[in-house]
Amino acid sequence: MAHFTPRQMQAIRVIDSRIKKFILYGGAMGGGRLVMTGIRSEESAKRALRQMVETCFKDGGKRYLHPIIDWTSKDVWQFLKGNNIEYCSLYDEGWKRLGCVLCPFSNQKLEAKRWPKIAEAYHRAIVRCYGDSARDGRAAGKTFKDGEEFWRWWLSGRGKTEDGGLFT
Repeated sequence: MAHFTPRQMQAIRVIDSRIKKFILYGGAMGGGRLVMTGIRSEESAKRALRQMVETCFKDGGKRYLHPIIDWTSKDVWQFLKGNNIEYCSLYDEGWKRLGCVLCPFSNQKLEAKRWPKIAEAYHRAIVRCYGDSARDGRAAGKTFKDGEEFWRWWLSGRGKTEDGGLFT
């Protein structure tokens, strides 16, 4: 049997009560959908603005529940390790956040080294699409000299803003 610290027990009780209250008070009723996520406020400036329970602005019947929105990275790791829960080995390689490979919110250069075949596929696609865009006179074709220049810019991460957004 796993042993929980008092803080972990409190976290489990809080999450459990949040989910039960959400369901009991109609959060997932009325034919709507409940989407539960693991996002946390400390992950980005935009996520820091999110609430524990939210209604989808496009579909009022869909509600979001983010039960660990107020957890820190330390809380997550204490919970995982304290309960002997398996996790992706990429975290042991030093990765802080996992998602799509070469995502603009990640370290594209590091990811390109880690997954070279995916990076090469991205590279080919960017060069081809950029060439098509430039040939057709679309906006992307006017920003960089060619697809290679765009690819180097993409890997540099220079398009990111301080708040985690893109392309200032």
